[in-house]
Amino acid sequence: MRLDDAADTRRTVLRKYPIYLLLDVSESMRRPDRHGRSSLDAFGPMINELVLGLQGAAWAKPTVWIKVLAFSERVQVLREMTPLSLVKSFPDLEPGHDTDYAEALRYLADTHPEDFQRINLSANRLGHQAQIRPPLVFIITDGAPYVDGRNQPQSSWQRQRERLVDGPMQAWIAAISVRPEHQGTLWELATGAAHGDRRNAFLAKPGTSAAGLATSIHQCITASIKRSVRAGDRLMTTPDGMERAARDAPR
Repeated sequence: MRLDDAADTRRTVLRKYPIYLLLDVSESMRRPDRHGRSSLDAFGPMINELVLGLQGAAWAKPTVWIKVLAFSERVQVLREMTPLSLVKSFPDLEPGHDTDYAEALRYLADTHPEDFQRINLSANRLGHQAQIRPPLVFIITDGAPYVDGRNQPQSSWQRQRERLVDGPMQAWIAAISVRPEHQGTLWELATGAAHGDRRNAFLAKPGTSAAGLATSIHQCITASIKRSVRAGDRLMTTPDGMERAARDAPR
């Protein structure tokens, strides 16, 4: 056995958990409610607070890497895939008009190999070996994909989803909608338990405020990441003010 091979066997193996947070910044997310606040008013700050909270968590800081994206008809990178130990501020959001699932999912599938390599190289530079777990993907939106003035057909984004969940990534996806419609679409987007119809697809109950949802979703995403890091759990609990989408519900 070569000396460098022997050195490799002595390297510490470190588990790393890549997390993707995607925030819909389409036009409908900016429509004010009866109190004059939009969903984006509530969820933009929530994403920042969630990352800051994870940075202060002793269980997350050594192992979790995070990437934050905003999406509409295009994808904006708010934070590259970086370890929680690196403190970075978000640039200003660049709101768009459409909700293009296909573009957001394509971007994730196309850039994950680069993110994977970034995590791997970071461990190697410290003399360690990274064991990179399948990523957790949290998508916060206001319902169905909508492009060029009409609903985006499932066939246009389903292949990109399959690249995430059936290919080498084996991604776990939670789809979280601030509106009560399009249950079936959210169900098709999300993943769930290995057996059964329960998926990580959630929609707001009628009349629930965006501000209230932001608080409960923040708590559930944090708890879900913690359970995944500690026990490998891949089923998210239902946030207060929301309900789990049904498989056969309208799209």
